[in-house]
Amino acid sequence: GTKTAFAWHAGHYRATAAAGHLRFTRFNIHLQCDVCNVYKSGNIEAYRTALVERYGEAAVLALENNNTPHRWTVEELKEIRLAALADLRALKKLKAA
Repeated sequence: GTKTAFAWHAGHYRATAAAGHLRFTRFNIHLQCDVCNVYKSGNIEAYRTALVERYGEAAVLALENNNTPHRWTVEELKEIRLAALADLRALKKLKAA
């Protein structure tokens, strides 16, 4: 993928419309350029290739076959939010360094 996109999105490998239970699963969300996410429907072939290179075939197959419904609790969502904010602070600190 590109490293010089004009805009970046939180791209979902398995779309939230098809797999809403994975909406906040970190393994399903990665940095994705706006062109791939919006105009190429996620550019799934390239996305999958990158996931396999990074995590391995078995992990990607597990994600693809995860069809177990999950209802997020308020506590889980709060934890996800705090983790995301911590990641954002760390990234801003790296950028400032």
